[in-house]
Amino acid sequence: MADSVEVVSAQYVAERWEQWCGDTAWSRAMREWAALGGKVIWWGGVPRSASAIPLCFVLIDATGSKMPGNSRLKDIQAAVAARKI
Repeated sequence: MADSVEVVSAQYVAERWEQWCGDTAWSRAMREWAALGGKVIWWGGVPRSASAIPLCFVLIDATGSKMPGNSRLKDIQAAVAARKI
């Protein structure tokens, strides 16, 4: 996944983040998104810096729709919470 744009599983993204940064709020939120059937449009070449991670993805819900405003941890958490209702 060098410098391409791909739709991948949120689980895959969570696992990659854990390889780079360990168990973080970001990876836990992405795992929750994966459990709800969510996917991610992910740009390869994500830097190791946890603060740079949010700039590199777009959430896709289980219906295939892009989620608005999802570049922050609280946006992932809000998307997860909205799907659990």
